[in-house]
Amino acid sequence: LEAQQAQRVREIELEGARRRLYVLGLASEEIAQLELLGQPQTNTATETHKCDDPNCTGCGQDKSVGQGTAVAALREAEEKLAWYPLRAPFDGTVIDKHLTLGEKHGDDFNAFAIADLSSVWVDIRVYQEDIALVKEGQGVRIAAGAGAAETQGIISYVAPIVDERTRTALARVVLPNPEGSWRPGLFVTAEVSTGEDSAPVLIPKTAVQRLDEESVVFLDTEEGLRATPVRLGRGHEAHIEVLSGLGAGQRYVTQGAFELKAKLVTSNLDPHAGHGH
Repeated sequence: LEAQQAQRVREIELEGARRRLYVLGLASEEIAQLELLGQPQTNTATETHKCDDPNCTGCGQDKSVGQGTAVAALREAEEKLAWYPLRAPFDGTVIDKHLTLGEKHGDDFNAFAIADLSSVWVDIRVYQEDIALVKEGQGVRIAAGAGAAETQGIISYVAPIVDERTRTALARVVLPNPEGSWRPGLFVTAEVSTGEDSAPVLIPKTAVQRLDEESVVFLDTEEGLRATPVRLGRGHEAHIEVLSGLGAGQRYVTQGAFELKAKLVTSNLDPHAGHGH
């Protein structure tokens, strides 16, 4: 019984080997020749009669022919299963592989995707209202988030068209990446230096609130705090320009404007009237 089980295991292993060789591209005839090579070599002549002549050349020739055919088949199979060198046209990093063991492809198949990451492109989406301010040659500060690296770059390209879906234009920075810290696909923010420009009144964004569909600032007047509509201009992360409604030197609320607005809304008072504090 044990012998039968062992024989069954060998048959299963043999069938598995046949399937693997077939997947690798060998024909059925080639697989059969490999099986022949693994079997004990016998001579057809010795099966019909016993040759007692030690100088008989016929038996040796028949045996050598069988062995030679099997060896030739083995060498051909080894050539098919051997390593095939793929040479990249330039230095780079393999970023994708399209090849799976056992696949058959032609000469025009792209087995690997290789990228030269010594420099990377940073694509910046510029909003429609800011397109006129962004030009080639301007400096850019690029950051990848809190605790991540920051660097400086130069805008090398500004697209002449606007994306119909996002209403943004593309500005591109070619960024040196000798250490590979800037990875393709990384989300970054960019601050473009558009040059120094004076603003008559520049206030913190926290001082501006929306009230009755207007931008307002709470002025400190003799009658108390009063919500005054303002017309806003350009801004950045922390400050915004006031074009009208607030003059230079006027006192206004910079901290707590949101709480003051909430109090006015819940008290049903005229937001533009003066209130003590």
